Amino acid sequence: MNSVKRIIRAGSVIALLLLIDGSMRVLGYKRTARLLLRCAPTPPADRADLTRALQVARTVHRGAAITHANCLRRSLALWWLLRWYRLPSQIQIGFNQDAGHAWVEHHNFVINDRSNIADNYRIRYGADLTPERVAKIV
Repeated sequence: MNSVKRIIRAGSVIALLLLIDGSMRVLGYKRTARLLLRCAPTPPADRADLTRALQVARTVHRGAAITHANCLRRSLALWWLLRWYRLPSQIQIGFNQDAGHAWVEHHNFVINDRSNIADNYRIRYGADLTPERVAKIV
């Protein structure tokens, strides 16, 4: 029964990643963020469950491997799913000389990448480019 639940969850994550990808292509980041915010509850800021957050991150990672979702789409999917688990999280977006990257933190703990990933990106937009902030831009 556990493996059946895992398959169902993985299928749901794949569908979510594909929906986010399509929305990002058609609507862009701002409108996708606004849509995702409307479709998920706001978690209490003080709730912490690192074990659950890491489990959800692993499920998203498996789905992203199948769909070849990029870091921003993976991070949006994880952030949205964590809202449904009533777990607060924040998308971090960083840039260096060569590239940009997105990852998710739960109470300042990186849950979908290496723990020191921020060291590789000098310019970071934690609060400025979060879905919550971007969705409010007119």
